[in-house]
Amino acid sequence: MKYILDLSVTEVTPLQGRYLLVKATNPMGCLPEMLPGQFAQLRMDLSKETYLRRPISINNVDRESNEVWFLVQM
Repeated sequence: MKYILDLSVTEVTPLQGRYLLVKATNPMGCLPEMLPGQFAQLRMDLSKETYLRRPISINNVDRESNEVWFLVQM
């Protein structure tokens, strides 16, 4: 099933090397059913270099805090 969500980034944590852990939440309600290893097509609204959505694998889904986590290499 496909969903279009406007997620809000809640935290960006730098990790070792060129990696970032990006946490995002759905301010409009609960997240739909999603699992780590599935892909999401992400778009950054304020990016001047990125015009198309990028497929990023879901790293974790935290149902208690209503957050989805993405591990991103810079």
